[in-house]
Amino acid sequence: MSTIYDPDARTVNALTRTLFIVAIGLGAVGLLRSATDGWVYGLLFFLLSGYTLYMRYWCERYTTFALSYFTLMIFLLALAPAWVSYTVVTDDLGGSPTEGRITAGLILGFIATLYAGIYLTPPRGFAFDVSDNRVSFSVSSTSAGAEGLIAGVGTLAAGAVIKSVTPFTTGILIILIFLFATVCMLIHARDRIRGLRTLRKREKNRLTPYTFMQIDEIREARSRWWLGRLFNWLASRRH
Repeated sequence: MSTIYDPDARTVNALTRTLFIVAIGLGAVGLLRSATDGWVYGLLFFLLSGYTLYMRYWCERYTTFALSYFTLMIFLLALAPAWVSYTVVTDDLGGSPTEGRITAGLILGFIATLYAGIYLTPPRGFAFDVSDNRVSFSVSSTSAGAEGLIAGVGTLAAGAVIKSVTPFTTGILIILIFLFATVCMLIHARDRIRGLRTLRKREKNRLTPYTFMQIDEIREARSRWWLGRLFNWLASRRH
């Protein structure tokens, strides 16, 4: 089964289409909130659009593709509880915008610290198969014990909160759900995260970077997609 760790042309197409939809959604929210913090959404729209174009048509480095996409997923998942926590502090608890930003920053900082801790710790196994400079993902043995424990604690906490449904408790519930989902995703993918770090270290000693196992198929598909056809047409006009 093709994933971000062993992508084929269909996976690259599906992932980048999803990113385009997310970027358009951020842009639409920015237009609706232009009088307040719309510029933040606008900035995210342009950054995500540029990143999506690069991933769809140009990126051939395996570690860049897998690690950056996974990091983006974690960031977007962690952004939800951070934004909700800001609203809870400023609207429901009557705190100042500065206190709201500090709370949101603490949530993002916690996720970033956990991610960095997983990334920098030594791997227990290697979750990838390498052939020359091509990489594919091999199923690794990840323990579900800690992941299940965290998910269970999160479910119990969410159940306790949802007994009294108010705007405040709804916000707390959203924070808990997304926060525990982010932590579970990081723990579940810990061997892959550490394996990508190992690949990046090995890559520094190579003349050519690691690329996808299905790179030929991906290149052929990119030449068929509409922007790829436009580039080919422009190149042909120069000759």
